[in-house]
Amino acid sequence: MVHPTDHWENVYRSKSFDAVSWYAPHLGESLRLIEQLCPDKTAAIVDVGGGESTLVDDLLHRHCLDLSVLDISAAAIDFTKRRLGAKAQQVNWHVGDITRYNFGDKKFDLWHDRAVFHFLTDPAARQAYVDLVRGSVKPGGYVLMATFGPNGPLQCSGLHVAGSS
Repeated sequence: MVHPTDHWENVYRSKSFDAVSWYAPHLGESLRLIEQLCPDKTAAIVDVGGGESTLVDDLLHRHCLDLSVLDISAAAIDFTKRRLGAKAQQVNWHVGDITRYNFGDKKFDLWHDRAVFHFLTDPAARQAYVDLVRGSVKPGGYVLMATFGPNGPLQCSGLHVAGSS
């Protein structure tokens, strides 16, 4: 079995950013919901699994001031840093496994996940994720997640996903 980090490093090193099945040039629905839930530009927002996503570009364009991106793949994070150029310095970058990550004292107003939770097929991994969310989102904060539903695909990027039957 390939370690998740190795799997995702291979995906991001072997495929163009726009050749993955989940690519979208802009995450319109996520942006709409983020702006609705956190209109304050100083809100602390984290994009979990946001490696090569353009969400951070669009949030910077909207003058959001406290952005963080976490991804298991250093290659994905490095790609986005290069794409953003000097603007990358305005983002807090995190590389690590969400089931073992520690944001320290950082608390978020909004937790965005369009790409990670459905890959956590092990109940212990899902519980670790939920525990991290509980400890990382401010009271009254928001969790914005997109996952595969019960009739969704059984696999994505060669990995089984939770929520499929």
